[in-house]
Amino acid sequence: MNKNGFKDRCKINKIIVSNDTLTSICIIIGSSCFLALILSACASKTSRKVTTSPAVIVSKPNSVVMSEAELTRGTFRNSRRSNVPPALILNNMKETVYYSSKTSMLTMRMANLYGIQVLQEYPAEKKRIAKKQLHDAMRITNDIYEALLIFAPLADQPKLKQKIKMSQDYWFLLERKLSEEPTKEGFLDVLDLSDKLLSRNDTMAKLIETHASGHQSKFIDIAGRQRMYAMKLSRDYLAANMGVDKEHRMALMLETVNVFDSAMLALEGASNNTADIKGLIKSITKMQWRKVYQMVHECINDNGTKLNLFVMINFCETLLEKTDRLTMLYTEAWTVNVEQDRTW
Repeated sequence: MNKNGFKDRCKINKIIVSNDTLTSICIIIGSSCFLALILSACASKTSRKVTTSPAVIVSKPNSVVMSEAELTRGTFRNSRRSNVPPALILNNMKETVYYSSKTSMLTMRMANLYGIQVLQEYPAEKKRIAKKQLHDAMRITNDIYEALLIFAPLADQPKLKQKIKMSQDYWFLLERKLSEEPTKEGFLDVLDLSDKLLSRNDTMAKLIETHASGHQSKFIDIAGRQRMYAMKLSRDYLAANMGVDKEHRMALMLETVNVFDSAMLALEGASNNTADIKGLIKSITKMQWRKVYQMVHECINDNGTKLNLFVMINFCETLLEKTDRLTMLYTEAWTVNVEQDRTW
């Protein structure tokens, strides 16, 4: 082999060695990049799991624990219903007067329905119906407070809005108690809470009625309160029958009877009563109210020894139906200037 050939061969060998080294380096670099990509993907996946896990836990209703303060403020309810369209929408002031007055009746009715479930001698099927009616009444009560708060003319009145919120906050406390398993001890708490909420609802309803336009708004409120009195009599008669706060409940019954009687006379003498309203008032005073009046006085005169609970409950339910219909008739008869109703 000549000298030049040997040099050429050496050059070729050098090139071959250089290419092998380069290939090895490329393989090492490629493997490192591939490993880095895998580790990065794993880290990203782990990161996503960590950040999304708490959101899943928070979104579970059963994992939320409410304090009494949160319940009072209604924060849980507002967040729970934030994306739910309102079930009740108020269109005018006459509907507002009607429904604001209805909160008082519902307060008494719910206390009554709770107490019925405590009775040992009450039929199981009727207890089941009372439980369902209680849940329905609780749902309607929530809907009314929410509708009152978003009704524009009320929302623009700070004092009114504050009164509505005060009633709603106290309602949350009663709602919590009503959601518990009914007991005789619990009924005593329900009686106390329902009396306090009734006072707040009355203040709210009267303030709304005062600001409403139209002469008929007063009679809507009076008739609406008669619904509440029917349920209040039933509630207190039930409590007296159970021996729960008996003397106080009997005193309240006597007071309620006198107020109901005076209110019926006021409605009877209203100058704008339609034929339907007159006929219904006559039906109430001559039939159901006469029976209820008699039974209450018998209970009081005999110091609570003469009680006919089931008959009283049935009469008060019928009285509720008729006074509610009377309230609707006054609502329908309310004539008010459209511009006044808009601007309030």
